Amino acid sequence: MFLRLKESWIIVLCFMSLINLYGQNNISIKGKFNNYNNEEKFIYFRDLGNKAAKPDTIIISEKGEFSLNKNIKEINYFQLGLGREDKLLMILAPGEKINIELDVNNISTPIKLTGSDKSELIYKVNKEILVYDLQLDSLNKVYKNFHNTDKQDSIGEILLGQYREIENLQKSYIRQIITENNKSLVCLVFINRLDINKDFEIYKEYDKKIYKKYPNNIFVKDFHGKVEIESKTAIGEIAPEINLFNPEGEKVSLSSLRGKIVLIDFWAAWCSPCRRESPNMVKIYKKFKDSGFEIYGVSLDKTKDSWMNAIKIDGLIWTHVTDLKYWKSEAALAYGVKSIPYTVLIDRDGIIIAKGLRGENLEKKLEEIFE
Repeated sequence: MFLRLKESWIIVLCFMSLINLYGQNNISIKGKFNNYNNEEKFIYFRDLGNKAAKPDTIIISEKGEFSLNKNIKEINYFQLGLGREDKLLMILAPGEKINIELDVNNISTPIKLTGSDKSELIYKVNKEILVYDLQLDSLNKVYKNFHNTDKQDSIGEILLGQYREIENLQKSYIRQIITENNKSLVCLVFINRLDINKDFEIYKEYDKKIYKKYPNNIFVKDFHGKVEIESKTAIGEIAPEINLFNPEGEKVSLSSLRGKIVLIDFWAAWCSPCRRESPNMVKIYKKFKDSGFEIYGVSLDKTKDSWMNAIKIDGLIWTHVTDLKYWKSEAALAYGVKSIPYTVLIDRDGIIIAKGLRGENLEKKLEEIFE
């Protein structure tokens, strides 16, 4: 009898522990819409860290109110949306009780949000960044008023100085936020506003801290991978080898061009900005090729015919290679290419000296090198 009572108490205690654990992991969201017109019947709650999970469908009352209680295992990114592009991003941790006030016409910026310190920080920072964005937009509007007038150049020079000053202040603010919160998932929301090439030390330091704290978070892992690639393709590093097929079906390695200043040019026949840039590239190539300049064109095309036709039509008379794997190109993945056209300039020893140069900026850099 005693043993049975003892076993019963163990079962009860285990059950109570499970209830307690569930309660600790449970998040509670209570929300209310301003300007609610009863057209939207549901709001959707999505766990962005679990792409396979279906969103929770939450009924909105006639008063524009909604609530949700849900068990989550760990801190992550979540989203509330009405089935359109306008969505509210949150970073929620187990046990949090969140109160939200939203405008039905603009749910991406909450009127009020409490109970989630990281979500609150997102919108505090976003509010400050927006102040700078509005100032930059205002300068752009002023410049447009003087476009194609006799004052365009003089006014443009003044406005450009002001624009750069505001932009620098904005970036300094973002750097400060990341430095002060370098173990927080919040910074992943804003760090892409900084140029990874110019602020690589900020990226590296943040990656070091956040990856150590959240090594299994899919967004942190993606960020870590990006920083790892950048580490291998940073200015001052030896350019990773590329060895792909040319139009004749022969492999041509990047390293075979050692001794020359080489521009790795990621492009494609289907890329309109790339094709518009072709005349400039041809002009620059002809100007510097006899001095020891070469272009190593890496195509992200899918078919050989399209690739070959673009080379012929645009008169691209330099080295060309491809694996016809589109965005899964081995070279593009190795260099972390996310958009094209994209360029990497390497010196005679294969060391990366500049990235993203095109047109006038590329020409000026080559003039410096070959003067």
